[in-house]
Amino acid sequence: MKKLFTLNIALLLIISMFVGSCNSDDSDEIYEQFTYTNVSVLSFKLRKNDSVLRNIDTVFFSVDLDNRRIFNADSLPKGTKLKRFVVNATLPTVSEAKFYFNDTLNKPDSIDYLKKPNDSINFANGPVTLFLRSYDNTVTATYKVEILVHKTEPDSLMWDRFGSRNLPTLLQAPTSAGCVEHNDGFYCLTANNTLGCMAVAHNPGDENWAMTQVTLPEGTIASTLTSCGNSLYLLANSTIYRSDDAISWVSTGVKANHIYGSYGTKLLANVKAADGTWRQIVYPDIVDAETAPMLPEECPVSGTSPTLTFTSDWAAEPTTTFVGGRDAKGKLTGSSWAFDGTTWTAISLTPSMPREGMVLVPYFAFRSEQFWIIKKYSVLLAFCGTNDNAKAENTVYVSYDLGVHWAKAATPLQLPGFIAPYTGITPVVGHEELFSRSGSVWKEYAPLRLPSMTSRSDDRLITSWECPYIYLFGGKTSVGSLNMIVWRGVINRLTFQPLQ
Repeated sequence: MKKLFTLNIALLLIISMFVGSCNSDDSDEIYEQFTYTNVSVLSFKLRKNDSVLRNIDTVFFSVDLDNRRIFNADSLPKGTKLKRFVVNATLPTVSEAKFYFNDTLNKPDSIDYLKKPNDSINFANGPVTLFLRSYDNTVTATYKVEILVHKTEPDSLMWDRFGSRNLPTLLQAPTSAGCVEHNDGFYCLTANNTLGCMAVAHNPGDENWAMTQVTLPEGTIASTLTSCGNSLYLLANSTIYRSDDAISWVSTGVKANHIYGSYGTKLLANVKAADGTWRQIVYPDIVDAETAPMLPEECPVSGTSPTLTFTSDWAAEPTTTFVGGRDAKGKLTGSSWAFDGTTWTAISLTPSMPREGMVLVPYFAFRSEQFWIIKKYSVLLAFCGTNDNAKAENTVYVSYDLGVHWAKAATPLQLPGFIAPYTGITPVVGHEELFSRSGSVWKEYAPLRLPSMTSRSDDRLITSWECPYIYLFGGKTSVGSLNMIVWRGVINRLTFQPLQ
């Protein structure tokens, strides 16, 4: 029995070695066959060339093997010169690899990449193609190689001269206007003393607003329209009025000189007491002008921007912020002030330009990182208003830290010359779904469509997407008349078709 057992083991070893040898031969044969016929580009990049663009060697190129395309999904800056680039292409073992292009004289040219990989290629005169022939000469492939460059400045805050519409109103000659986001929609109030019109839309970009003529309190200032909790508030003849249905208005009986904005369900305002001091109103909790806490000495009491409320890592409670305005002594400021539920505090270490009637908008900006990664940042934009010489300004300032530091924004973020430097504009941000509409009251921006790689897990292409637009309502011109145009702006890059 022992000898039979030993013999069986020996036979099994011989058989397993034979089978293993056969499997190894088949695997090697398949591998070699794949290697000899492979024409797949493994990777593609440009070599360092700081004379053209810094960090251009870190630009990522996608290789679409199905459609034989090689391209950079994130386009290079507008104006980038494409005359001469040396490339690094990772290829399988092939018998032929040639780039075909047009030279500076627009004549056909080519380089043999296997023999002269350090020769430069001209991408400026039309398409470049890469021809590959497999190692066994049985398979060929031709790739279209593109270096995409933006035709427009991608990070421009784009305000189209025709990207506007008239204020939604039934009034013939309104003298003030204000717009707020409230509950599930946007409310635009226009007023001429007691004559008013409340226009309501789901989105500020909607073509049709539901408009109702309303009777307003004597001396209504529509630009003070504020959403707070489930109610709307405004200022008329130094009194705060409230509406729960956006149509009828009732007096709260609370005197106020200026409405800042809202803090949760509390309305923030101020009032000048009989002794000449300025007091802090927090309706409905603190409303007595004689007993309310005094505002800090340098806190602006008029001309502040609309407020925004944020949560941040450095504050235990949400904070409501405004920028600019004029203090009790008549001095203008460019600082941001924040309310934490108890007191107002100046928070700017580096203020913006001192102005009153500024616009404060939460929006986005983009920066190119070291390795050619475009990073999106949440920012605050402050612009328009009047300076200490009563001159209207439209210079845009930007803050990346909720108003602590302000700096003059780069040229692409500045307002165009055809938008007058209004004061007292009320801004809103609405998210639009980008799609084509004919006969619209808005001019549609044509979205840039980039080449898209088909996803293996989801073959559906992105054909529509939401895009945040800034809308500017109302405001006064340099001669004191109401601005009847609603301007709409957007960062150009946000209109680009998302990559897939």
